[in-house]
Amino acid sequence: MRPAYSYQKCLDPDRFRNTIDSTAEEFSESLLVSERLKRLHTWADFERIFSGISWVKEFHRLLVQVLVKQRRTLSIGSCFGENEAPFIKDGYDIVCSDINTAVIAHMRQYFPPSRYQVFDLFSSTFQDFQNNFQDLLITGLDYAFDDVQTVEIFRNCRALLAKSTTPGEKRLLFSLRYHDNWVTKLIDKVLLPAESGLKNIVMKGKGSKTRYIAKFHGFRRSRNEIIAIALAEGFALRRTLYGGYGVELERSSVVSRLKFLTRVVTNIDPHIRLFNNITIFEFVAA
Repeated sequence: MRPAYSYQKCLDPDRFRNTIDSTAEEFSESLLVSERLKRLHTWADFERIFSGISWVKEFHRLLVQVLVKQRRTLSIGSCFGENEAPFIKDGYDIVCSDINTAVIAHMRQYFPPSRYQVFDLFSSTFQDFQNNFQDLLITGLDYAFDDVQTVEIFRNCRALLAKSTTPGEKRLLFSLRYHDNWVTKLIDKVLLPAESGLKNIVMKGKGSKTRYIAKFHGFRRSRNEIIAIALAEGFALRRTLYGGYGVELERSSVVSRLKFLTRVVTNIDPHIRLFNNITIFEFVAA
């Protein structure tokens, strides 16, 4: 595990919050939740905003391979439900959950309230949640928590599955979004700081107070680190799916404009898996 930073354009550097998001309010601020909710009034709005996002399409391509329509699934940390919504609309038995009550209330306008629930996996009463789930789905929590909290995520997921009232095999479908390897280390520690530094020189030269500032974005981990945590908490790895090839290059505003380079990297990345931003593990409760 290592901390990593993104570089965000800031109009008022003195009021910039550099800490990692840890509350529903902070996640809402970083994800521009209030701004997005203002644009989500109909299902057509929802599809228009999210269907054009490349990583959402990639998630759908991978999830269709691992989700089972008849298996009751709880998705944890769903936020807008952009990954789950197409499957719910298709008749999959998926319940979205999040700690952000404003998002849940808004999304219940599109689906039955039973499909969007408030749920906190870190709550001391998490096991009291009405539970007949066969699968747990986590598509975006890996980067937000340190190793101690990540272990707690897997431990609590194992406990939740053990208390399910539905008999049979139980699975945890866990996605790693923020990979740690030598390529992402170079991007984080060399490429992005250099780009931001040059932009700030230009901004300063123009007399602007706007600056690109490093924000603690979260924790990067290798695939082996996630597997080791899962195995230690009573899961067995069945298979691994990969996607989002070449996406790490999109973090660079300069390199992402070099279309030939990005095409080359995207074409070779399925073989080297160093620039991709989605790995989905199918774990089975042992």
